[in-house]
Amino acid sequence: MTNPFPTPFGRYFLVGKIATGGMAEIFKAKLIGVEGFEKTVVIKRIHPFWSTSRDFITMLVDEAKILVHLNHPNIVQVFELGKEADSYFIAMEFVEGIDLRELLNKLQQQKKTIPQEFCIHILIEALRGLHYVHHRSLKDRGPLQIVHRDISPQNILLSYDGHVKVTDFGIAKAMTQTHETQTGVVKGKYAYMSPEQASGQTIDLKSDLFSCGVLLYELLFHQRLFSGKNDIEILDKVRRVQIDWPEPSEKISQELLLVLKKALALKPEDRFTNAEEFLQRLEECLPHSKRNDAPEMAKFLADLFGDEIHNRRLLEREITQRTEDFIRKTKVIPDVSGETVSIVESYTELEPEKKIPFFFKVQRKIERVFRPFLLHRRAAGLLLMLSILIPLLGFGFKKFVWEETPIEPAISDQTQVSNSPKRENSLENPESPLGDISGGNVVFHEVKKPEPELTQPIRVEPAITPVKKKVPSFGSLRVNAVPWGKVSMSGYIQGGETPVIRGGIPEGKYLVTVSNPALQKRFTATAVMRGGKTTHCNADFEGGGGMRCR
Repeated sequence: MTNPFPTPFGRYFLVGKIATGGMAEIFKAKLIGVEGFEKTVVIKRIHPFWSTSRDFITMLVDEAKILVHLNHPNIVQVFELGKEADSYFIAMEFVEGIDLRELLNKLQQQKKTIPQEFCIHILIEALRGLHYVHHRSLKDRGPLQIVHRDISPQNILLSYDGHVKVTDFGIAKAMTQTHETQTGVVKGKYAYMSPEQASGQTIDLKSDLFSCGVLLYELLFHQRLFSGKNDIEILDKVRRVQIDWPEPSEKISQELLLVLKKALALKPEDRFTNAEEFLQRLEECLPHSKRNDAPEMAKFLADLFGDEIHNRRLLEREITQRTEDFIRKTKVIPDVSGETVSIVESYTELEPEKKIPFFFKVQRKIERVFRPFLLHRRAAGLLLMLSILIPLLGFGFKKFVWEETPIEPAISDQTQVSNSPKRENSLENPESPLGDISGGNVVFHEVKKPEPELTQPIRVEPAITPVKKKVPSFGSLRVNAVPWGKVSMSGYIQGGETPVIRGGIPEGKYLVTVSNPALQKRFTATAVMRGGKTTHCNADFEGGGGMRCR
């Protein structure tokens, strides 16, 4: 059978199918850019059944608007929620590794157990991510009050580098709060629910903490906490929190057992206050000599999945080569300006604008109106002052002759540059809102030579009406980096972490700087802004590809 991949999908290439679930098909995908830029992502393509549900899509969009604000080492980042033709999709961070269910299955196959220190390490890292999400707030709307609702082994990812990440925030909420699930049928993984969630009650962050307790029990005792012949029996055990507690032993200390019992308390008020308190109590159960970090976790996974890791990396090289061959032969490159509609995109929050004095507000308004005729923004302030002084002094303005000239005109002995303040090139002064001098017009005035004594009367030419010019339009800038970077563009972006999207930038040329302090690298490139267009800047800190803007 012919391999259907790679397949163009909007601005992505689908390069392989990972899984098929009840909500979506999950693909590994690549985002291909200029000069060899490449980023691997995960695409969750929503099934047609859910895509036709207006309630579900509305909920998914609302959740995605919140999820794009989550950026934490223990959280799988959501890049965008989009629509390609009739298919809705979610683009997410790709984690090269396994989920917790795969780890448990592998240990069972090899008849091994996971050391207690690794059990606690996995839970602590997951709780770090949950604590960040539970208490995330935005300046313009306050606490987000996010609850995961589906903490289960499939949603805890372990990278081969030893990092632990929680995924699929907000998806469960969209599925459980649409009209398809409001008839008393509880969707989800029943064995990992909290009692209040299994009973259809209102839940909060303590529901997620209970689910983490269920995971910890399964990791420590190598068996599911709630099991039964069918879903009804499982739900009944969850609602009553029916647990057969073992006696403390050398493997499971009394202190650890007490932490587990508190996490799995029937009433939410009897559990830990938040995820941070939970993880701190777990840390106290292990001496410093037994505490692990990412390198130890990576070694543990390499010992278990050595062959799989080797084969996956060989496959990755094969996929990259196949994708490059496909592009070279078909000359098909995803078009970012095609039919793909990005409903919600990840971006870096910008600081709110400070209060501006009244004088400068008026100055900005005058600047916008007279921008075609002004060569420097300070001229707006000068014009404002003149407009106040002249009526008081009783003088009138003389009429000036304004005419358009080429970008780089040849200056004859009949003309000289106007005395208007000189506009700085935006590459040297990026704060200039008018951009590069090559993107605007230089105004020249006629120089009157000394008039000779004439015996005949001088013919007076009629005044020339100033030529009205179109106000420059604005463009947008999108900056991305591999693996990540901090973006600066004077006057518009100050230290935002990628991916960064900024609109409302006047036409012109600007210097964009992307730095990665961890790698001690810094790239700078020129971004040309065009009206109604999006300029893309991509920085590659890993492959040495530098930075390009197009």
